[in-house]
Amino acid sequence: MLSPNVKSHFMAKSRAVKSYRSDCLRHIRPAKPYRWEKGRVAISIIYRASGETHAKNRMFPKECLYVPRDEHNAVAALKPMMDALVDAGVAPTDSTTWIVHEKFLLLTRWTFEGDGISLTVRQL
Repeated sequence: MLSPNVKSHFMAKSRAVKSYRSDCLRHIRPAKPYRWEKGRVAISIIYRASGETHAKNRMFPKECLYVPRDEHNAVAALKPMMDALVDAGVAPTDSTTWIVHEKFLLLTRWTFEGDGISLTVRQL
């Protein structure tokens, strides 16, 4: 649903984006250090998406399974996470002036345990 290539109803996509953004915010806020000052940050992302987790769990319909084929689609699908960084007070805006993509690694093979996203943020 978060892929830029999915053509769905705008309200369905809006609900998915809102849900993902609030989930990200729920994880980012407690991880942020107490005296964090808004400023320029560098982020590193490891995106593990083999689909193995969803393939084993029958609760998720096939449409929920999103395995990006290239880095551009994966980065575009992570836009709500960038917005959550701003909502959490990590950076003033999500422009490239304030959030610099330092490293991005897309893993789409079944050679690791579980799916997920690892985000590392450091101040510049």
